[in-house]
Amino acid sequence: HEIEKEGDNTYYFDRSGKVFEHVLNYLKERKTPLDLSFQERRQLLDDANFFELFGLAGELDPTVVPVQVGTRQPACLLKRDDVL
Repeated sequence: HEIEKEGDNTYYFDRSGKVFEHVLNYLKERKTPLDLSFQERRQLLDDANFFELFGLAGELDPTVVPVQVGTRQPACLLKRDDVL
């Protein structure tokens, strides 16, 4: 999905500020927070998917399979050798 600019060339994200802090920290440090409640972890996973941060999403939920933008096709296909 595409995020559009506001009229004053800023972006508005209707997301939780508390969770967005973790998104920004991940972008700066590439570290996933460990001390999250189940609800915070779920919200962060939702935001990771929203912002297409598949590395973060995969660390939060290893069953996440990235999809190509604008499709429902996997971004990468695993082969049998990849998982054995």
